[in-house]
Amino acid sequence: MRNLLAAAALPAVIVAALAITGCEERQNLAAVPNREGHGAGPASTLGDEVNKPVARKSEKYYTIEAGDTVYKIAKKFNVTTEWLIRRNDIRTPDALAAGNTMIVPASR
Repeated sequence: MRNLLAAAALPAVIVAALAITGCEERQNLAAVPNREGHGAGPASTLGDEVNKPVARKSEKYYTIEAGDTVYKIAKKFNVTTEWLIRRNDIRTPDALAAGNTMIVPASR
């Protein structure tokens, strides 16, 4: 009888272990970029750095300077403000911070 109870409890332990492991793996999916360089999931405990887009071969990183706006940067690199906002996943275009980086086309 003891062996029967022990055998019945074993699958519950395995299921619980898999559930815990599965949760951790899903949380880490945010670290895996998709084709467009964005994180695959919501922001995780790893911070916003995980969800930043990755520059393609035809793009480069631009360091935002004091006084830069999305409009000024778009004009400088001959793209639309909509492209910059969408490509860099900018949620608050009015709150650019000097020293941060954004993706722009490699050629001007």
